Amino acid sequence: MLARFRPTELFRVNILAVEELARYCTGYFMAALNLASATLAVFLSSACFVALNPSGFEARQAPGAPHVPVHVQRGDAVQEHYDDYTKRLHAYYESLVDALQSGAPELLPIVEPPNPLQHGYQILPNIVADPEPLARPPRGRSAQYSWPWTDHLIDRAASELGRSARALKRASSLEPKMRQMAYQQLAVRYRQIHEQQQNIDAHIQYNQLWQGAIAANRSKYESESVLHDRVLKHQEVLEVFNARYATALTSAHGTISQVVMTSLNEFSSGLIERKNRLAREIDAAKDLFYATPGYVRVEQQISNWIIHVPFYTDIQDDAFVQSAKRAMEDTWHLRSGEDDFRVQLHFSYVSPEHLYGTDKTPQNGERMNIRTHLDHFPADRAILTTGARTTHVDGRAIILGPHDIARGVLAHELGHVLGFRDAYFRGYKDLAEDGFQVLEIVADSNDIMGAPATGAVLRRHFEKLISVRRGQQ
Repeated sequence: MLARFRPTELFRVNILAVEELARYCTGYFMAALNLASATLAVFLSSACFVALNPSGFEARQAPGAPHVPVHVQRGDAVQEHYDDYTKRLHAYYESLVDALQSGAPELLPIVEPPNPLQHGYQILPNIVADPEPLARPPRGRSAQYSWPWTDHLIDRAASELGRSARALKRASSLEPKMRQMAYQQLAVRYRQIHEQQQNIDAHIQYNQLWQGAIAANRSKYESESVLHDRVLKHQEVLEVFNARYATALTSAHGTISQVVMTSLNEFSSGLIERKNRLAREIDAAKDLFYATPGYVRVEQQISNWIIHVPFYTDIQDDAFVQSAKRAMEDTWHLRSGEDDFRVQLHFSYVSPEHLYGTDKTPQNGERMNIRTHLDHFPADRAILTTGARTTHVDGRAIILGPHDIARGVLAHELGHVLGFRDAYFRGYKDLAEDGFQVLEIVADSNDIMGAPATGAVLRRHFEKLISVRRGQQ
């Protein structure tokens, strides 16, 4: 049986640890939401489902003990449902492989076992290209996640698995040519089923993290819920105004008379005022800035501005470090008018043996307490290291997980290290015995801190860094 964390193992959390991880959790998840993809498995390359290491928390409370929160109990039930589904999926995989070995061995390379990616020390992700830019920014919408929805995904995947199992059984009695075609279809369908499994696993990790964080700090997420609703209302007001303008333009056959325009402006003045007020409130919240570390240095060369950021890394694969460096530096490079802004990263390698000194050095692939690992680094630089279940930022450290990661997501992570908060809001609804429904919405899809897949590093990011550093001098 696959080793997994149950929500009860995460329930008695260190609140400060959860909140710090939550504060710096990456925006690539929201980037994927903006693309309206239905498969969270894809999001693992560009999203932050921070799977908490139980070694960083208090001991779990025994199942069935009193005072276990309802969101944890509901999560346990979903985990059991998922574990049952996973057993069925493994059994089907073995049956499919047996059939392909005898009837279509050329299809075996595209059929992978349904096992989660392994994470641990020195396990690195693949750095992949950013998705193609969208023709127009996506409409802001609320993404909603909960245990009931995850249960629904499991039921839907189980139904698909049952259909495939029946089709595999029927294929054995077909004529050779028809059987070959059936095997091809089943192999392709299995890849989709495998993606569904990764999607469900990602939902479980996500709900475990954020429902726990919400329970630990209701007031924070109630405030975020208000901002979430304001973004939705701002979007609605904007759409109403645009619809009225479009209707007036159509009625006037492409030319709006002064009388119609005056009437439209009078009719819409309240909407415009409300839209602008909502926009100011949203901007004030998303533009909150955490402190830039003292080791970040700003250099000016006439119209060229360079933000120097020193890093420690214990990653032994220098080619990977250089690739990550290029990805972040290329994204954090902006030409604006006559000005040129760029971030320059300076990596210093620290061997694991030197880092740990007389303490036990972790072995490659070993799972470890991330917080304890970070404490071994000197405090005068940022950190790029490994060992996470999924990539995330914790304070000054970018901690890499095993899933593919887009270049823009790495740049988003660097934004957190520089002091920028996420440009999206995460709120919730209380679902009583079903736990919480987590609500997310991007406040600015043009900002890399809100949507790495569609956003960019903007001039105001650099201006903020420059002004903050000047104010500290």
